[in-house]
Amino acid sequence: MLTMDNSSLIRAWQACFKPEAGWRQESIPGLAPILWCAEDNGACTYLTPSCGSTMDLARSLADGGRFPEMSWAAAVTQTTGRGQLGRKWETAAGNLCATIRLPDQAAGAGTLLPLTIGLLIADELKNHVPAPQIKWPNDILMGKKKTGGILVEERQGMIMAGVGLNVEVVPSMDHHVQGYRIPACSLKEFACRADAPALWRAIADRFNTDLMHLLSAPDDLKDRMTQVLAFSGDSVIHENGTGEGRLVKISGIDTAGGLIVETPEGTRTIYSGQINPRITI
Repeated sequence: MLTMDNSSLIRAWQACFKPEAGWRQESIPGLAPILWCAEDNGACTYLTPSCGSTMDLARSLADGGRFPEMSWAAAVTQTTGRGQLGRKWETAAGNLCATIRLPDQAAGAGTLLPLTIGLLIADELKNHVPAPQIKWPNDILMGKKKTGGILVEERQGMIMAGVGLNVEVVPSMDHHVQGYRIPACSLKEFACRADAPALWRAIADRFNTDLMHLLSAPDDLKDRMTQVLAFSGDSVIHENGTGEGRLVKISGIDTAGGLIVETPEGTRTIYSGQINPRITI
């Protein structure tokens, strides 16, 4: 059974989604032991007090035919979530972790997809905190500290996007490969008054209204991304996924979501890997 504290948390999350038919509790063997479901406009919203990974929960629900496009799976706490390059992403109560199944129309967007999701989140965060930024290709920064991340996975024709935000709690530091790191932070440190359930509701609304429009207007997306691009004009380390790092200077974003950089050989556009500031530990 849920504790009183967990019950209160669940009610706070449920209050942000008010489907016409209300919430019902489900028991699905092999999934989260406590799972609530609500249906609205052909999509489903699932909520659990705790799970290993909302991405894995969403996949299991989809495999069982229970997770249509634009459905969400969210957890109050997450114990074995993952981020880019398989890094661990734990979520404490008070933070946000949720996964959405994106429309099949989003297939083929490539690097543009996590940037579009990042922009939707940054646009909402502007209502609560000053100057959120996006670190290419999939991190949300505040004051050059990491407060959130996005993970997009496509499997068997289904595209899932996991969203994690440190709303109230700062996780333990996870050192990046090659000895580089970006400190973690919470939105609360920047005077954010919205809690995780309210942010989830607002971000979900933005997905419904803006996602496909942005993907269909890459020039608009490029211009808006340029305004929130972290480390623009700075020299950073580009890691190509093989353990090698190279110094480049960020110039901007192209309409395909690639990062335009200056190198000793001239201007290049990169579509994979990650970037980190020149901070060593």
